[in-house]
Amino acid sequence: MRQTLISLLEPSIMALGYELVELEFNAHRGGGTLRIYIDLPGGETEGHRVTVDDCAAVSRMASEMLDAADPIRSEDRKSTRLNSSH
Repeated sequence: MRQTLISLLEPSIMALGYELVELEFNAHRGGGTLRIYIDLPGGETEGHRVTVDDCAAVSRMASEMLDAADPIRSEDRKSTRLNSSH
């Protein structure tokens, strides 16, 4: 599942101008938690760092892509939390 999610999301994360650092999917009964860790290519520099707005943009994009591709069964996704962080 992890590699499927990386293959699905990484190109779009890169297109938004971020690097996918890590992706974790922890399934549990009735849902799960998907955590996406991002950074700027080359890491943080003076005055340039990942913001809450950046995380929100990646989260929205990932949510739309997961809805369209449905790699996590629809019934499980209803209670799956999506977290983006730096």
